Amino acid sequence: MQNHRDLSRRMLTLEAAGFLAIVAIIWLDESFDLPRLLFGAAPTPLRPIEGLLESFLTLAVAAVIVAITYRPSGVSNTWSL
Repeated sequence: MQNHRDLSRRMLTLEAAGFLAIVAIIWLDESFDLPRLLFGAAPTPLRPIEGLLESFLTLAVAAVIVAITYRPSGVSNTWSL
């Protein structure tokens, strides 16, 4: 049982780290205009509201995914409509 808990914790940690990495990339793009730096695209202005919206949506998806992953083992794994 302990191995299952350790595996669950690692999996949740990796999921959270992945979503936080996505949020970090969103803000790096907003701050440094990555398409311009990496691909020579036309410059775009800093839009913090866009970054906040993208971050919020990413974290909302993360919350759903982590909640589904975190379900206790006694809960059914099937979706009911």
